[in-house]
Amino acid sequence: AAARLPVAASVDAFWAAAAEARARGLAILVYARKGGGARDAGVRALAAVANARGCGRVVDVEYGYTYRLRGAAVASLTVLSDAPETTLERISDVATCIAPPRAVGRRVALLPPRLFDDKAARQLASRHGATRHDPSALDELELLALLQGAEVLVTARDAGLLRRLLYLGPAKTDVYVYGATGAAPRTRFRNATIHYARGPQGRRGAKRQGVTQRGP
Repeated sequence: AAARLPVAASVDAFWAAAAEARARGLAILVYARKGGGARDAGVRALAAVANARGCGRVVDVEYGYTYRLRGAAVASLTVLSDAPETTLERISDVATCIAPPRAVGRRVALLPPRLFDDKAARQLASRHGATRHDPSALDELELLALLQGAEVLVTARDAGLLRRLLYLGPAKTDVYVYGATGAAPRTRFRNATIHYARGPQGRRGAKRQGVTQRGP
């Protein structure tokens, strides 16, 4: 391989490598085991679609083979929350390239059951006229396709929030985040305006925020 190849070993690392490759005109070297679980399956699915849609050149590496490379650079970023804004914008560009074309105007509620009980989730979705989805039941490509055309996103302030923002399409979007405590980390991302709101009580132990206080 003549080019230096950013290496992706997880979904977050894949996006980091894709952003670097996009900026520097490089290929992406991906090792994700077949039968290696949801994380590896997500990487393989994203890599395959990126190749098919011309959103980046991806080279699969398989266990048990020896490869000769002129150079390889391991993606130093493995957690999206550590990424600078320019990297997040590049990831958003690649995500939009990978996603299939979708009609805009959808109202989507992604409310994890571990944080919101059924009654609270129904109330929040109804408040915004949104269709409920369990994010844990969606694979990476399904989540990406769902969010690309969203004009309203109702969701939680949890570990998956930043990725959901990155998967939004270029259309103007209002994002309503429930369970927010402390200072708001960001109020905008590209064409998305982010509103931090209070909602109905969720799982037992939540205090006025609609969610149990777990995760970031």
